Amino acid sequence: MRYLQLSSLVLLLFYCSSFKVKPSLPEMGFQDEKYRAVVDVSSKHLSGILVVKRIDIHEYRVVFMNEMGVTFFDYSFLENSYKVNQIMSKLNKKAVKQTLAKDFGMLLGESIFRKETTQRQDSVITVDLQKKGSVEYILQHKKVKRIENLGKKKSVVTILPFYQEASLSPDSVSIQHHTFNFTIQLKKFQDAE
Repeated sequence: MRYLQLSSLVLLLFYCSSFKVKPSLPEMGFQDEKYRAVVDVSSKHLSGILVVKRIDIHEYRVVFMNEMGVTFFDYSFLENSYKVNQIMSKLNKKAVKQTLAKDFGMLLGESIFRKETTQRQDSVITVDLQKKGSVEYILQHKKVKRIENLGKKKSVVTILPFYQEASLSPDSVSIQHHTFNFTIQLKKFQDAE
Protein backbone atom coordinates (compact mmCIF):
# COMPACT_ATOMS: atom_id res chain seq x y z
CA MET A 1 0.00 0.00 0.00
CA ARG A 2 2.81 2.38 0.95
CA TYR A 3 4.57 1.61 -2.36
CA LEU A 4 1.39 2.46 -4.28
CA GLN A 5 1.05 5.82 -2.49
CA LEU A 6 4.70 6.70 -3.11
CA SER A 7 4.56 5.74 -6.79
CA SER A 8 1.32 7.75 -7.21
CA LEU A 9 3.01 10.80 -5.66
CA VAL A 10 6.03 10.44 -7.96
CA LEU A 11 3.79 10.14 -11.02
CA LEU A 12 1.77 13.18 -9.94
CA LEU A 13 4.94 15.27 -9.45
CA PHE A 14 6.30 14.16 -12.82
CA TYR A 15 2.98 14.99 -14.52
CA CYS A 16 2.80 18.45 -12.90
CA SER A 17 6.43 19.26 -13.75
CA SER A 18 5.72 18.70 -17.44
CA PHE A 19 3.57 21.85 -17.44
CA LYS A 20 5.66 24.99 -17.71
CA VAL A 21 4.40 28.14 -16.09
CA LYS A 22 4.84 30.79 -18.73
CA PRO A 23 4.54 34.53 -18.40
CA SER A 24 1.51 35.87 -20.20
CA LEU A 25 1.71 38.43 -22.95
CA PRO A 26 0.90 42.00 -21.96
CA GLU A 27 -2.72 43.10 -22.32
CA MET A 28 -3.08 45.82 -24.96
CA GLY A 29 -6.55 46.83 -23.77
CA PHE A 30 -8.43 46.38 -27.06
CA GLN A 31 -12.20 46.10 -26.59
CA ASP A 32 -14.26 47.78 -29.32
CA GLU A 33 -11.90 50.25 -30.99
CA LYS A 34 -12.17 52.22 -34.23
CA TYR A 35 -9.09 53.66 -35.95
CA ARG A 36 -8.44 55.76 -39.01
CA ALA A 37 -6.09 53.57 -40.99
CA VAL A 38 -3.57 54.26 -43.73
CA VAL A 39 -1.81 51.32 -45.39
CA ASP A 40 1.06 51.90 -47.82
CA VAL A 41 2.53 48.92 -49.70
CA SER A 42 5.14 49.84 -52.31
CA SER A 43 3.25 52.29 -54.53
CA LYS A 44 -0.24 51.25 -53.35
CA HIS A 45 -2.17 53.37 -50.85
CA LEU A 46 -5.29 52.31 -48.92
CA SER A 47 -7.12 54.35 -46.32
CA GLY A 48 -10.25 53.78 -44.32
CA ILE A 49 -11.52 52.56 -40.97
CA LEU A 50 -10.04 49.68 -39.00
CA VAL A 51 -12.29 48.12 -36.34
CA VAL A 52 -10.85 45.92 -33.58
CA LYS A 53 -13.56 44.08 -31.63
CA ARG A 54 -12.91 41.80 -28.70
CA ILE A 55 -15.27 38.82 -28.94
CA ASP A 56 -13.98 36.75 -26.01
CA ILE A 57 -10.92 36.55 -23.75
CA HIS A 58 -8.74 35.14 -26.58
CA GLU A 59 -10.80 36.09 -29.62
CA TYR A 60 -10.70 39.28 -31.69
CA ARG A 61 -12.13 40.42 -34.99
CA VAL A 62 -10.18 42.93 -37.14
CA VAL A 63 -11.98 44.51 -40.10
CA PHE A 64 -10.49 47.12 -42.44
CA MET A 65 -12.92 48.90 -44.78
CA ASN A 66 -13.12 52.11 -46.74
CA GLU A 67 -15.42 54.98 -45.78
CA MET A 68 -18.15 53.58 -48.07
CA GLY A 69 -18.17 50.23 -46.26
CA VAL A 70 -16.27 48.15 -48.83
CA THR A 71 -14.23 45.57 -46.87
CA PHE A 72 -10.50 45.34 -47.64
CA PHE A 73 -9.98 42.49 -45.17
CA ASP A 74 -11.71 40.79 -42.24
CA TYR A 75 -9.77 38.49 -39.85
CA SER A 76 -10.72 36.50 -36.77
CA PHE A 77 -7.90 35.94 -34.27
CA LEU A 78 -8.15 33.11 -31.75
CA GLU A 79 -5.63 32.01 -29.13
CA ASN A 80 -3.80 29.54 -31.40
CA SER A 81 -5.09 30.28 -34.90
CA TYR A 82 -6.52 32.91 -37.19
CA LYS A 83 -9.06 32.89 -39.98
CA VAL A 84 -9.40 35.13 -43.03
CA ASN A 85 -13.16 35.76 -43.17
CA GLN A 86 -12.96 38.01 -46.23
CA ILE A 87 -10.27 39.75 -48.27
CA MET A 88 -10.46 41.80 -51.46
CA SER A 89 -9.14 40.10 -54.59
CA LYS A 90 -6.09 42.39 -55.00
CA LEU A 91 -4.91 41.45 -51.48
CA ASN A 92 -5.82 37.77 -51.79
CA LYS A 93 -2.26 36.48 -51.98
CA LYS A 94 -0.72 34.04 -49.52
CA ALA A 95 2.18 36.32 -48.54
CA VAL A 96 -0.12 39.33 -48.01
CA LYS A 97 -2.60 37.34 -45.91
CA GLN A 98 0.19 35.89 -43.73
CA THR A 99 1.87 39.28 -43.30
CA LEU A 100 -1.37 40.97 -42.22
CA ALA A 101 -2.13 38.08 -39.84
CA LYS A 102 1.35 38.32 -38.31
CA ASP A 103 1.19 42.12 -37.92
CA PHE A 104 -2.21 42.15 -36.22
CA GLY A 105 -1.49 38.91 -34.34
CA MET A 106 1.58 40.58 -32.79
CA LEU A 107 -0.46 43.66 -31.90
CA LEU A 108 -3.26 41.60 -30.32
CA GLY A 109 -0.90 39.02 -28.78
CA GLU A 110 -2.89 36.11 -30.27
CA SER A 111 -2.85 33.25 -32.75
CA ILE A 112 0.67 33.32 -34.22
CA PHE A 113 2.89 32.21 -31.33
CA ARG A 114 4.23 29.02 -29.84
CA LYS A 115 2.95 29.78 -26.35
CA GLU A 116 5.27 27.33 -24.59
CA THR A 117 8.34 29.36 -25.61
CA THR A 118 7.51 32.59 -23.78
CA GLN A 119 10.43 34.07 -21.81
CA ARG A 120 10.54 37.13 -19.58
CA GLN A 121 13.52 39.24 -18.55
CA ASP A 122 12.79 42.43 -16.62
CA SER A 123 10.75 44.59 -19.02
CA VAL A 124 11.07 42.37 -22.13
CA ILE A 125 8.84 39.40 -23.01
CA THR A 126 10.08 37.21 -25.89
CA VAL A 127 7.80 34.78 -27.74
CA ASP A 128 8.68 32.45 -30.63
CA LEU A 129 6.47 32.59 -33.70
CA GLN A 130 4.80 29.43 -35.00
CA LYS A 131 6.63 29.69 -38.35
CA LYS A 132 10.04 31.34 -37.80
CA GLY A 133 11.53 34.19 -35.83
CA SER A 134 10.50 35.68 -32.51
CA VAL A 135 8.73 38.73 -31.12
CA GLU A 136 9.91 40.98 -28.29
CA TYR A 137 7.41 43.00 -26.26
CA ILE A 138 9.26 45.89 -24.61
CA LEU A 139 7.31 47.18 -21.61
CA GLN A 140 7.34 50.48 -19.77
CA HIS A 141 5.07 51.12 -16.79
CA LYS A 142 3.12 47.89 -17.55
CA LYS A 143 2.23 49.08 -21.07
CA VAL A 144 3.76 47.89 -24.34
CA LYS A 145 6.17 50.55 -25.56
CA ARG A 146 7.47 48.66 -28.61
CA ILE A 147 6.99 45.33 -30.37
CA GLU A 148 9.88 43.94 -32.44
CA ASN A 149 9.58 41.00 -34.83
CA LEU A 150 13.10 39.60 -35.02
CA GLY A 151 14.51 37.45 -37.79
CA LYS A 152 17.84 35.63 -37.57
CA LYS A 153 20.03 38.74 -37.63
CA LYS A 154 17.84 41.84 -37.62
CA SER A 155 14.49 43.41 -36.91
CA VAL A 156 11.85 42.56 -39.52
CA VAL A 157 8.88 44.59 -38.20
CA THR A 158 8.59 47.31 -35.55
CA ILE A 159 5.24 48.18 -33.96
CA LEU A 160 5.01 51.37 -31.90
CA PRO A 161 1.81 51.85 -29.88
CA PHE A 162 1.21 55.31 -28.36
CA TYR A 163 -1.11 55.88 -25.39
CA GLN A 164 -2.89 58.80 -23.81
CA GLU A 165 -2.30 58.88 -20.04
CA ALA A 166 -5.43 57.02 -18.88
CA SER A 167 -6.06 54.98 -22.03
CA LEU A 168 -5.71 51.20 -21.83
CA SER A 169 -5.72 50.66 -25.59
CA PRO A 170 -3.30 52.51 -27.90
CA ASP A 171 -4.48 55.86 -29.26
CA SER A 172 -2.27 55.38 -32.30
CA VAL A 173 -0.14 52.59 -33.72
CA SER A 174 2.67 52.60 -36.26
CA ILE A 175 3.64 49.32 -37.98
CA GLN A 176 6.84 49.52 -40.04
CA HIS A 177 8.31 46.66 -42.08
CA HIS A 178 12.09 46.83 -42.55
CA THR A 179 12.53 44.27 -45.33
CA PHE A 180 10.15 45.87 -47.85
CA ASN A 181 8.17 49.09 -48.23
CA PHE A 182 5.08 48.40 -46.11
CA THR A 183 3.61 50.60 -43.35
CA ILE A 184 0.34 50.70 -41.43
CA GLN A 185 -0.66 53.82 -39.47
CA LEU A 186 -3.60 53.74 -37.07
CA LYS A 187 -5.14 56.69 -35.19
CA LYS A 188 -8.08 56.14 -32.85
CA PHE A 189 -11.31 57.99 -33.53
CA GLN A 190 -12.09 60.45 -30.75
CA ASP A 191 -15.47 60.30 -28.99
CA ALA A 192 -16.70 63.42 -30.83
CA GLU A 193 -16.02 61.90 -34.29
